[in-house]
Amino acid sequence: MATAEVIANMATPSTPVISLPRHHLHLPIQNPSSIAVNNDRYLANHPTITLIDQCSKPNQLKQIHAQMLRTGLFSDPFSASKLISAVALSSSPNLNYARQLFDEIPHRNLYTWNALIRAYASSREPHQSLLIFIRMLYDSNDLPNKFTFPFVLKAAAELEASRVGSGVHGMVAALVSDLPCSPSHISHSSCLTHRSQQNGQARVACLQVPYPREIGRLHRLRYLNLRFNNLQGWASSNSSHTLDLQFINLAYNSMSGDAPTQVSLATGLQRLDISYNRLDGVIPQCYGNSSKYLFMLNLGNNRLHGTIPDTFPEGNGLMSIDFENNYLDGPVPRSWAYCRYLEILNLRNNLLNGTFPYWLEALPNLRVLALRSNRLQGSIGSPQVKTPFSKLRIIDLSDNELTGPLPMEYFKKFQGLITTDEKNAGLQYIGRGNYYSSVTVTIKGREVQMNKIAVTFTTIDFSSNRLTGEIPESLGDLTSLRLLNISNNSLTGQIPSSLGNMAALESLDLSTNLLVGKIHMQLTSCTFLAILNLSKNHLAGPIPRGNQFNTFGSDSYAENLALCGFPLSGPCTADEEPKRPPGIFQQSDGSFFYSELSWEVVALGYGFGFIFGVVTGYLAFLTGKPKWFVRNAEGNKRRKNRDISWHRQRLSRR
Repeated sequence: MATAEVIANMATPSTPVISLPRHHLHLPIQNPSSIAVNNDRYLANHPTITLIDQCSKPNQLKQIHAQMLRTGLFSDPFSASKLISAVALSSSPNLNYARQLFDEIPHRNLYTWNALIRAYASSREPHQSLLIFIRMLYDSNDLPNKFTFPFVLKAAAELEASRVGSGVHGMVAALVSDLPCSPSHISHSSCLTHRSQQNGQARVACLQVPYPREIGRLHRLRYLNLRFNNLQGWASSNSSHTLDLQFINLAYNSMSGDAPTQVSLATGLQRLDISYNRLDGVIPQCYGNSSKYLFMLNLGNNRLHGTIPDTFPEGNGLMSIDFENNYLDGPVPRSWAYCRYLEILNLRNNLLNGTFPYWLEALPNLRVLALRSNRLQGSIGSPQVKTPFSKLRIIDLSDNELTGPLPMEYFKKFQGLITTDEKNAGLQYIGRGNYYSSVTVTIKGREVQMNKIAVTFTTIDFSSNRLTGEIPESLGDLTSLRLLNISNNSLTGQIPSSLGNMAALESLDLSTNLLVGKIHMQLTSCTFLAILNLSKNHLAGPIPRGNQFNTFGSDSYAENLALCGFPLSGPCTADEEPKRPPGIFQQSDGSFFYSELSWEVVALGYGFGFIFGVVTGYLAFLTGKPKWFVRNAEGNKRRKNRDISWHRQRLSRR
């Protein structure tokens, strides 16, 4: 039967379809669910499906839609996607009708998602195309494939050329970068690149396959993301593609040997991440001055050795340096004092030696200083500038060989730990754009990796060193500090009562020191304190009661033989009984009002008074009014009136 003849026999969607010959419909009408999604080859040859490819007029497509509804064929995502594509990509496209068809599909799959994404992208409605793409990522279990990316990138390119599109492209690039691409499609530039309407430069949104040599043909490559693969090496022979690179992410691979030097040729490089590989060479000297635009350098979790190049120039734009978990030795480079924009410096778990890098204290934006598990020696010393580490929020010097006292003068000037505007800060993280830095902190002996660092998070960790002397009172001025760990040292003296001023404190670890004296009642003012460890000291006296101190177990006070009271098994004597925190009856002169009455007695008196008042009022309302009171009141009134009239009569007689 000819196409025109079949169309002529079809009715409109609003009327029943009865004229299409049954030999065109091999699927049972009474059982639409029998249409299998996996039967794509069969459906592709179905007469109604082949008919869609031969029709272009809107009325014809509407008639096919009606027939598909009648037969149950529209329930199949493959068939529905064919109809959506035909409606949206015809000579007279109708996107509203295509969206209506999409919303009516009972079961969607990748075919239908791709059909609508392509329809909007091809009809110059990139915003709607990207919204459908994001909806697919969040509302379905379907992963994009090689047919999805070209139209997503096309939509992103068109939006980037508009006023509001620059931020949307970054969002889409970040989403796509975490999804797999087909290796066979790497060499096809339309799958990976799009051209910006403003500058005509190709950009890569997704490359997550074993290292393909076809990348070398993308001479205007800007974004390169090859993380989470099994790359064995760097394609040094194809270095020409690195000239225009801005973002390189090769993390979580198996790359070995020296760190690639070709990246130094990328004069516009902004982000370089080669972390979590097997690089076992040295850090190239060229990394220090490769690009003035470089803001993130991550070589962490490799096997790099040797010293860190001291070649970072003045005026560089570095904001994050992460070299953790390597075998780097030597001192912290003094040229890092030129990194005026540096926010995060993570050198944990290396073999660095020398003294505490006081030359970093003048950096105005430094928020995180992590030097844990190295071989730093000597005293921390005193600040050399007026406001040292003015924005520092996290400082981790634990597990080194530092000696001398705790840095009292630094504690007095840590402005980032003394005051913070948490209400205005909101839920913000340290980082730039879609790229956030991570750091590992130790909480209760466990290492916890923070993939995003909240700007309000604060910690000081000087544990496992050789620090001596007393804990300074100035430590209590750090009212924004959340975690404090100065355990495993040789600190002496008493626990300062000023620590009770640290209102934000959530974890306090003073264990394994030589502390003596009692635990001050003021510490119970730390109402957010969730973790407390005072074990392995020489503390004595009763353990305070109240607030969070009622929740700590005996392990918080272990091996302090002279401590007594809850939660320890040893009771206190009468002279050692812990005092309660000041109550609401305490007066300004220190005396207590109603000091002889307990709160139970006061509450009992109020209770009886309340019950008596309720009962009396109830009886009054029940009887209408208290008769004895009315009787007495009215009797007194009558007697008063009689007395007045009697005096008037006597006056009139005179």
